[in-house]
Amino acid sequence: MRRGPFVVVCMLALPACYTFQPVAVEELEPGMEVRAQITAAQAREFQDVLSDGARTLDGRVVRADGHAGSIQLSVPATMTERSGVRRTFRQEVEISPSGLLEVEIRELNERRTYLAVGGALALAGGIILHQVTQGGSGRTDVVDPSPPSEWRAPPTPWFRIPM
Repeated sequence: MRRGPFVVVCMLALPACYTFQPVAVEELEPGMEVRAQITAAQAREFQDVLSDGARTLDGRVVRADGHAGSIQLSVPATMTERSGVRRTFRQEVEISPSGLLEVEIRELNERRTYLAVGGALALAGGIILHQVTQGGSGRTDVVDPSPPSEWRAPPTPWFRIPM
């Protein structure tokens, strides 16, 4: 029985335990993790925060003005220094109502989570059952683990250089 494809499908299904649900700006509270779909014009304004062609911002709500329809998000941004070191920090951006298409919150999908956990447990149980009933790989050409008689341990160094 080939378990490889089944394991790959299970691993791909794990992120599917979460779904994104649309939410109104009036329902947002500071500290909520959201995904904001923005217009192309708004994306051009945030080109230093977004990757090329992206029109989605994932971040934490700092402030949401339900009456005006604008939100302020704290989003992760990456900066590459001259030395090549990449640093990630958080940057606050304000999205105007005209630049905001949709706001979504991430929610745990219980049914998918139970299916993923149940599938993982069934897979683990099947592997354990196979190992117990079949006795492992079934190989009969076991190699003697004892070292040859002429084998010697490497010599102990006489001095050490502290690092």
